[in-house]
Amino acid sequence: MSVVATQAETQTFRANAAEIGDMDRWVEHIGTRWGIPELALFRARICLTEVAANVLEHGGTIRGGNDQIVITLRNRAPAVEIEFIDAGMAFNPIDAPSPAAAAPSKRGTDRGRGLILLHSYASQMKYRRERDQNILQFRVSAA
Repeated sequence: MSVVATQAETQTFRANAAEIGDMDRWVEHIGTRWGIPELALFRARICLTEVAANVLEHGGTIRGGNDQIVITLRNRAPAVEIEFIDAGMAFNPIDAPSPAAAAPSKRGTDRGRGLILLHSYASQMKYRRERDQNILQFRVSAA
């Protein structure tokens, strides 16, 4: 019986807007190296960007501006599994808003659209709160 080892990569980023681009480039680099299909990789990048943006906009800071986001990618070609850990306020993104709930806010911006994208592209989502951290796991594929 042959056992294939799962490739995994973990990277820690500072929880700030400047790091979202670094996260995106890192995910693209790792996914390309693993041969993840372009559409799956695009979807994974969208999901991670949306989750990170939500953490920064709504998650608050717990550690006085020194918050970190830890991302682990697991090669499940042609899919990729993602674990996203942050120390923001407890928030379970699996409870997605309906499209009607994603109506324009008072500021005129659409709210909740990122979670709708996450639910459109991600599967096998799991969320838990552990040691004052949000841990979100999901899988993204081209299908």
